Amino acid sequence: VAGRVSHEKKSVAVVAPAPGYIPLNFLFPYSDTVKFSKFTPKVTLSYDSDAGLLYATYSRGFKSGGFDFAASKINPVTGQPVATLRPEVLDMFEIGWKASLFDRKVRLNASAFYYDYKDLQVTRAASDPITGAVVNLTENATTAKLKGIDFDLGWAITSELTLDASMNLLDSNYGKYLTIGQLLNGIATGNPSAPGARSVAYDASGQKLLRASDFSATILLRYAPELSVGRLPMSVGYS
Repeated sequence: VAGRVSHEKKSVAVVAPAPGYIPLNFLFPYSDTVKFSKFTPKVTLSYDSDAGLLYATYSRGFKSGGFDFAASKINPVTGQPVATLRPEVLDMFEIGWKASLFDRKVRLNASAFYYDYKDLQVTRAASDPITGAVVNLTENATTAKLKGIDFDLGWAITSELTLDASMNLLDSNYGKYLTIGQLLNGIATGNPSAPGARSVAYDASGQKLLRASDFSATILLRYAPELSVGRLPMSVGYS
């Protein structure tokens, strides 16, 4: 059992934006101060036997809030500029098994997990309405949920030959998340040569998280023969 209490205070003061840096209209000068406090506990139960280690754990993670710059982005619901990022909070539940088998020649790890995010901080593309230049902005989604399975295997086939393999299955989705997407001007105008992109309202509620693949796997075979001058490591892998 463990826990941590975090207290943070952040302040910002901006006189004027650098030319071409702020992608959406915003009023300047701009100044603000925010404070964040959060208690993040962790609880783990484990049982160790000849068959390996069984465990169950709950923990809470906290990612600080603050200010996003370029600061100006328009809330798609209220139509008002927003600059403050709320803290991101993650509640994680995991059960798993860790084992060393066959005289410790085989190492096996397997786990199932569930992540529950609140105020998930999402980095997305945004475009300048005048120039069409695309930049990255970070904003809060409301909630997001992920559940998945991890599998990891290590096998010492011989003293010179080893095999490592892993696999991950993941199901993810945003909760209610009204945001702004990017539409290429070539599509919006019907002119394929039109440069840049424009911002359009987009409802990402229920959609899969950005950069969260449904399936990933890797396998690596390593061979290190003993020669008169030492070992010569070689490997071949696929992911």
